[in-house]
Amino acid sequence: MKKAALFLVGILFVAVIIFFLPNNKAWLDHYFAGEKKEITKVQQKQSLLLMSTQQVKDQPYVPLEDIQDKLGVIGKADLKNGTCELRFGQSVFKFLRDVPVVDHNGIYTPLPQSMIIQRSNVLLPVSFIEKVMGQRTRMNQQQSLEVLSNQVLTEKPRPIPKMNTKQLIKYLSFLHVPIKGAHVSTQNSSLPGAPRAYRKGIHEGIDWYGGDTTGVAVTKKTPILSMADGVVVRADHSYHEWSTAERQQFLSEGKKNNGQTSDYILDKLRGRSVWVQYANGVMARYVHLSGISPSILVGKKIKQGEVIGYVGNSGTSDGVKGNSKGLHLHLDLFIYGVWFWGNYTVKERRMILEQVFNPNK
Repeated sequence: MKKAALFLVGILFVAVIIFFLPNNKAWLDHYFAGEKKEITKVQQKQSLLLMSTQQVKDQPYVPLEDIQDKLGVIGKADLKNGTCELRFGQSVFKFLRDVPVVDHNGIYTPLPQSMIIQRSNVLLPVSFIEKVMGQRTRMNQQQSLEVLSNQVLTEKPRPIPKMNTKQLIKYLSFLHVPIKGAHVSTQNSSLPGAPRAYRKGIHEGIDWYGGDTTGVAVTKKTPILSMADGVVVRADHSYHEWSTAERQQFLSEGKKNNGQTSDYILDKLRGRSVWVQYANGVMARYVHLSGISPSILVGKKIKQGEVIGYVGNSGTSDGVKGNSKGLHLHLDLFIYGVWFWGNYTVKERRMILEQVFNPNK
């Protein structure tokens, strides 16, 4: 009897605590909330992702396979062309071997280090994971990389708008002539899309040679001007001209890529380059320069008309010989990372360029 009575008293006591004490539910909620917090902390600790690193030129790099496995990134590398593409959430990142720039949804961003390829291994700098992907990281004592957050980027890609010739002229109207007094070449072979019997089969950019074709004389001291206000994303101040043997070796690499010059080799053949990110998703590559203005530094905001560098022939067959033949500015234009000239006829391309680069405007 005594045990039964004690049992009933215990039940009544618990019922009173649960149903009649006003603060008890709050206390129970607080208790279970505390349990949830502890569980969350454990999950956070378990979510720390460890990635192996390699030291290259005294900088930490992470293998592409580790980024894919640990961060849930979808990666695709083309070793022959020296390119790599990553998809992380709605963000698309594009890399070119040995070039310290990343195309992030069509906007170009400088990197402290470039993507490199060692044998068949693609290595990406830790600085990219931190500064561009926005992940918090730290190096542990074992020199493994701990990713403290795994925030998926939600920025959407920027598709290039479909435009007729008049719309494209208006879209690019903020650009100005890159060489003072020059007009667009009278030769169609200097325009984008002109056929070529080598490289990728077409001429990607606009050539500005001296003489009657553009209306100005050019030397290695002819300034190249920024076409608009923008941000410098690449400036090859440390460029050294290739030897003839090196250049021939680059050209021979095309035989290993179905007769086409690899993308990363093409970059080397462009010589000394400056890349500038402009408004409206326009990115310009100024290439074959003889020199770069000392004030043109990566990350710098520059003004329209500011001197970027000087006309040259670096990276060309004449440049490696050290002569002054074939001097010109080769200018590439992209809109959100897309070479867009294929949408227009030769006649339309000329009309667009002549109106955009009217030296009298």
